[in-house]
Order: sequence, then C-alpha cells, then structure tokens
Amino acid sequence: MNDPPTSRPRLRFDDVFDIVAIDDSFVDLRVLESLVLRAFRPRARMRAFLDLASARPSLAALPPHLVIIDDQMGTLRAEDTLAELRGSGYLGPVAVISGGGLPGRGAELLQKGVLAYLAKDDLNITSVITLIDQAMKHLSLWSANRDDR
Repeated sequence: MNDPPTSRPRLRFDDVFDIVAIDDSFVDLRVLESLVLRAFRPRARMRAFLDLASARPSLAALPPHLVIIDDQMGTLRAEDTLAELRGSGYLGPVAVISGGGLPGRGAELLQKGVLAYLAKDDLNITSVITLIDQAMKHLSLWSANRDDR
C-alpha cells in the first residue's frame, strides 16, 4: 500500500527529528525553537511558521515527525488547524501549546487526537524533551503496527 506524499514519515535512529511549529507569536516560536535546539541539537531541527497557510508547502514537501500548533491563532482554534492538517494528509503526531487554556481544554483536545497539550508558561527543557520522547514513541508504535500488516 502506497502512502500519500504527506503521510507520516518513518523515524530511524540516525534521523534528525524534524518539527514544524505554527504559532502566531514570533517570540513564542523563538522560545520553543531555543528549547528544542538546546535539548537536541544537532539531532533535531524546527521549521517555524506564523500561520498554517505559510506552513502548507513545507508540510507537503517534507512531512515532519511532529507538528506543534498554537491553541488559538486569530480565529483558528487548534481543532480547526488539526482538521486541516489531517485533511491535507498529515498523519503524524500533533501537540498543542496554549497561552491561556481553559479548564478541561487539554482533555478536550486529547480526545480529538492531539498527542499533548502544554501551557506556554510551562514550557521548559524538560517538557520539550518529554514531548519529543512521546512523539518518538508514537511514531515507533505506528511504524511497528504498519510493518505488521
């Protein structure tokens, strides 16, 4: 069975872990990028975009191992962005970061299929390492299940 071109990539031991982050705050993107690079350089890279429209060509050309999206970007909420990502064929893990989440919001998004929900105020090197570890495990399980077919 052939995968669509924007499907989830396989993760091999020697791969650079590729992340796409989409957030309408330039500062928040830079903070996230610095945490990712501090934790994993040179084994990780992050492509940053201020909106989903500018991220689409990059997502289609090279599907990342993880997509991190802001919970609220203008009028788009995370579930809207998630639906667009899935509709475009991206099957990989998606995490949501939020600048001011409401109680129960994380559980709501987890039920809709996101890998993790993190408050921006709680982002630190440990939370980024944990998030990437979760994504790697998710990809490994997906690959193992796919190989069993």
